[in-house]
Amino acid sequence: MKIDSQIVRDYLAGKSIADYRGAWFFQKCRSFTEPSYSAEERERADTVYRALLPAAEAFRPLNRAVWDTLFPGWPGALEEACVDLVIGFSQPYDAMAMRDGAGGYHVIFDLLCWTTYLGKADLGDIARNLLTHELCHMLIGRNTAGIDDDLNSGAYPDMLDAITFHEGFAHLVSYGGKELEDTDWTAPELQRVREASRAELRRALAAGDEAERAAYLSRANCGRYYEKFACMAGMLYLAGQWRQGGTAALAEQFRAGYHGFAERCAG
Repeated sequence: MKIDSQIVRDYLAGKSIADYRGAWFFQKCRSFTEPSYSAEERERADTVYRALLPAAEAFRPLNRAVWDTLFPGWPGALEEACVDLVIGFSQPYDAMAMRDGAGGYHVIFDLLCWTTYLGKADLGDIARNLLTHELCHMLIGRNTAGIDDDLNSGAYPDMLDAITFHEGFAHLVSYGGKELEDTDWTAPELQRVREASRAELRRALAAGDEAERAAYLSRANCGRYYEKFACMAGMLYLAGQWRQGGTAALAEQFRAGYHGFAERCAG
């Protein structure tokens, strides 16, 4: 992966970053906030930088066996991706995935936003988890014809399928920052989430009213973590497949494609 940290390096050197307000990612979000240049803030940003830079440079995905099975040759594919370490966003823009004007895939971390995690968690572990999730999305898009188009502008059933497939796999490989075998997928709390998300997905599949459909698409992968019903239904369906047949079962689901995937998860 390419890593671009020029904004951060200028900031840490005490230089104004105001001229970066025209950068494509700030323009895309219509968001730029010039930061404080106090020594304390720059020291906190430097602490984050020294944690995130090596995590990006030496990125190893969680659940590599799944990546190797689903995305053969993924290390070469990731050479197209860029991790942008920046300063200039405000909360909640701590981590984002975007495409630039040429279609290039970027994962963007705002280091001052990340200072809220200092002393609460290992920043390298958080970065590895987020990169696993976001780069999995990139690889799904590269290996599943039509899914990104349907994700953004498809017919309602296709959008629901695309969301559930994309988020199901990406959440599975990054869940809890753990390897699959280190999570108890039969835990009662996860079973409750599974049943609730399946029920909500069934209601979403049956929705006919346009306003109702729009609301379901919004809730499918937005809001509180365990209430993102398409993400949870997809992830927990795939976890069940993995428990029965390992990575080969996940590969079978991947090959079957995203059309009809939401119905499979809701059944």
